Amino acid sequence: MSDSQSSKDFVPGCMRCAKCNFRLQRVNLYMGSGTTGPGDSKTEPCPNGCGPLWPITWEQEARECWAAADSLFENLHAERDQLKVENGALLKDAERYRWLRIADWWRSPVCVIRNPKEQAKLGTDCPSGDRLDAALDAAMGKGEQA
Repeated sequence: MSDSQSSKDFVPGCMRCAKCNFRLQRVNLYMGSGTTGPGDSKTEPCPNGCGPLWPITWEQEARECWAAADSLFENLHAERDQLKVENGALLKDAERYRWLRIADWWRSPVCVIRNPKEQAKLGTDCPSGDRLDAALDAAMGKGEQA
């Protein structure tokens, strides 16, 4: 510790290796009261063998916390944007399903039949997958009531 920095400038018990960024958080356990407190900030060798562990200043701690919070915030926004896209697709599928649920064979251009191998005749168009989505979107877009 230099004369310009006193022990109050350092985060109690927090140490870091300048080479590998290993971080040590020292904690003391007080058996008599069952409580914990920060350990000392004495320099010691890095357990990775690459240099000494140095005390972390409050400014360093604040900057690291700010960077971590900023990174989490960006990740959260990216995740939110991805969920919005996924939610939009799910809402479209739900809308198709609700429309198809009330579709009947005599009024709707698309409907559901049971036992298609027995009921559908040769040459009957039975769309599925993307073709079914397109047929439902077209029927829904024309305002045709199911």
